[in-house]
Amino acid sequence: MVLIKELTAHLEGEVHLINAYESKIKGCVDCRYCWKNPMCAFPDFQEVDQMIRSADNIVIASPIYFSEITGDLLKILSKTQVYWSGQFIRHDPVIKKPKKGGVMLAYAGNTNLKYPLHTADLLLHNMGVVEIFLPVTAGDTDNIPAKDDQASLAQARELANFLNQPLLTTPPSPPGETTTALD
Repeated sequence: MVLIKELTAHLEGEVHLINAYESKIKGCVDCRYCWKNPMCAFPDFQEVDQMIRSADNIVIASPIYFSEITGDLLKILSKTQVYWSGQFIRHDPVIKKPKKGGVMLAYAGNTNLKYPLHTADLLLHNMGVVEIFLPVTAGDTDNIPAKDDQASLAQARELANFLNQPLLTTPPSPPGETTTALD
C-alpha cells in the first residue's frame, strides 16, 4: 500500500482504487456470455467494468506471491475476458478509449519478475493500455520495507508523472480523466 499511496499522492484528477482483497468479484467461469454480448453475464463486475472502460490510466499493483501477482487480483482481472472476446471473437472491441498504464510490484527475496510482468502486460493490453511505464518495484521487502526504499518511492512518483501527461500514442480507435488502480 505504501507505493500505491505514494503514487496516488502525486496523481492529478480523479483516482479510483479497487482493493482485490476486499472485493466480492468472483473469477471468470468461462460461461461464454461475452462471446455474444459486450458485457459480463455476472453483475459483480459491472462497476469495475465501467471504471476500466472510462479510465484514462490503469495501474496494476500487487505483492508477488509464488512468482505471480496475487490470486485475488487475478480472479478480478479474469473478468476482463469480456474485452478479449469483444476484440477476437465478436470483432467488436468494447474498450474504445486507449489508456496509459503501469505496474507496481513488491516482493521479498530474490524473485524472478518475468511471470508477473508478463501477466500484467497481457492484462493491461487487454484493458486498452497502449503506453506502459517501466515497472515500479520494491524488492527484498523483508529487509528493506517499501516505506524505506527511496528508489521505489521515486519510481512511484515517476509513474505518477507519466500518467499525468497526455497519451502520446496515436489511438487505434476514436479517442474517448480518471485513473483506476487495481491492487
